[in-house]
Amino acid sequence: MTMGHMTFGPELSLIDDAAVGVLGFTARDLTPRAVAVTPYVIDGKPTVTTTLALLTKAKMLRARPAAALLAGGVHVSADTTLEMHQDSEWFDANLRAAEARKYPPARSLLSIPFHRRLLWWYLGRVVITFDSATITTPGVGDRVTITSVVDGEIVITPLADQLSTDTENIELGTEVPDGAGCLLVHHETDNMDELLALTLRGEVREGVLAVKSRHGSILPQNPGTLTQIRSLFTLGRAARANRDLIDNWSAGTTAT
Repeated sequence: MTMGHMTFGPELSLIDDAAVGVLGFTARDLTPRAVAVTPYVIDGKPTVTTTLALLTKAKMLRARPAAALLAGGVHVSADTTLEMHQDSEWFDANLRAAEARKYPPARSLLSIPFHRRLLWWYLGRVVITFDSATITTPGVGDRVTITSVVDGEIVITPLADQLSTDTENIELGTEVPDGAGCLLVHHETDNMDELLALTLRGEVREGVLAVKSRHGSILPQNPGTLTQIRSLFTLGRAARANRDLIDNWSAGTTAT
């Protein structure tokens, strides 16, 4: 069901109920990219965020704000706005409860003594907001999708969950625009302690994706406690390396 260019209504509850969705955007070369995200509804608008350690998608959206979100069977396409929040104030006021509900590992992270100091990079967020947008309700899942650019608009097309991705020429099984495509398969364990993703990029012609690159895997990794702790330290170092960029963005927090 197509709802056209409008402000948001009842479909917000579907987005809010979803634990995971897919965010589509474009890279510097204007080819589509897609990542799995946690979707939120904040101040009546679909919203996603990124921690201060992982700024790649925020960099791309600052340069080219067109984006799409598929979550809870709702597809939203719009130019996004970005805001930088370095401290925990925005997180505490807008995200803490929803984060704990949708992402169970957050409950452990947010119970660590002095977590506001130790995990400043996790509490600080770049906030990506969808304003009035083109909305459709395909009513299907987002575990396997392909993201395209159609007349400058980002489009995320759901694909069959059982789609085979092992070949270099993938029959997509549904109508997809010709051109560059980014196929994303994401999988999360029940307790969300593993967030797995496989990304295939290439060219679509007549419903077939010719794969040019592969990144990631959806094979379980079963990380131990030590590996998870090391990952936290790695993310902290990445956030410190982003400090100059974070400070520069904070000087003018909103980008359109």
